[in-house]
Amino acid sequence: MRVNLRALRAAGADTQVARYRELAQLLTDEREAEAEAGIVWVERLCRVLEVPGLGAYGMRAEHVPELIAKAASASSMRGNSIVLAASELTEIALSALAGVSSGHGDRTAIP
Repeated sequence: MRVNLRALRAAGADTQVARYRELAQLLTDEREAEAEAGIVWVERLCRVLEVPGLGAYGMRAEHVPELIAKAASASSMRGNSIVLAASELTEIALSALAGVSSGHGDRTAIP
């Protein structure tokens, strides 16, 4: 979500950025919430639910290039709000290796 939001902002895709903001407002129940608040909410949910990173399923950094090549041509990518560069897809994949549940931060209940 963070990479998508950054790419959308860089592309000047205000309508899509507004959707992220609307999602954040719905998730947080805060009328003035910005898009990042929704991302934080989802990350917290992943920690609370202890969602494992892709590394828990055997994926390693050396698998990322093949994953990116396959993802770039997958039909599911057409549903993304913006076409991401290979470097952005790589960033997402490397981040997903560890997952947010193994990282840091608040493990309190989702409001």
